[in-house]
Amino acid sequence: MISKKMQAMVNSSSAIRAMFEEGKRLASLWGEDKVFDFSLGNPNIAPPAAVADAVRAELQADDPVFLHGYMSNAGYDDVRAKIASSLNARFGTNYEGGGVVMTVGAAGGLNVVLKSLLDDGDEVIVVSPYFGEYRCYAANFGGKLVEVPALADFMPDCAAIEAAVGERTKAVIVNTPNNPTGAVYGADVLKELAQALERASKRPRHGVAPQEGEAIPLGQGENRLAHLLLGAGAVDDHGVGLEQGRQALHVLHHRLGIGGQEEQVQLPQALVGEGALDGLGDLGKLGDG
Repeated sequence: MISKKMQAMVNSSSAIRAMFEEGKRLASLWGEDKVFDFSLGNPNIAPPAAVADAVRAELQADDPVFLHGYMSNAGYDDVRAKIASSLNARFGTNYEGGGVVMTVGAAGGLNVVLKSLLDDGDEVIVVSPYFGEYRCYAANFGGKLVEVPALADFMPDCAAIEAAVGERTKAVIVNTPNNPTGAVYGADVLKELAQALERASKRPRHGVAPQEGEAIPLGQGENRLAHLLLGAGAVDDHGVGLEQGRQALHVLHHRLGIGGQEEQVQLPQALVGEGALDGLGDLGKLGDG
């Protein structure tokens, strides 16, 4: 009854989640004060009071029919514009509201990006060690990971990444601050990596020389520093920045993600048309604060 693909995924499912469930089981046996769970990274402090205040205010102020109704798949226009303004103020970028798409967490956003890019057999480069779910995200759409080991200090090996770009490379995932190493890629590292990818993008692939302006799409990570790549102008309009605000605010069950390009996003009808993203849930009801 269950598909072979799903059976294989279950058999190789997340060790992190398995540890989390085991921690819950042990806590039920011995008490929560005797089990220290470092698996998922749940916070041990309450969210800022402003989070609860904002939620209560929204519930009381808005028309409930509007508040709980459907919206455009890309999110509310005013929310997208506010987030673009926030990103520009923090990173010196040039986002517009039309270049921001609300997603159900950074994971949901990354799945949308990979679904838009990958054909069967295409490759996604990751720096190893990496967040284990990336393999599942690529496999969801027929892609496969190409692992490039990090340097001894867990920084990306830019030369090795450049060399790993092949005929089937469609994306590079750059995750900083990195999960699981915690390494933070500084602006100099990101610029070096962007330059390496620009050089690689000019090599012939699939036996065809790249056209003017063509480059490898770059998934820039699930964090605030990702926008440095776009702010530096090193990857032009070929990068997609993904950011999530829930961890910084200690509200991990509020799955909110932001995907953006500095260029106006011209989303195909197949992506933003009626019901196209319904499987990801309602997008964009909350701004990033």
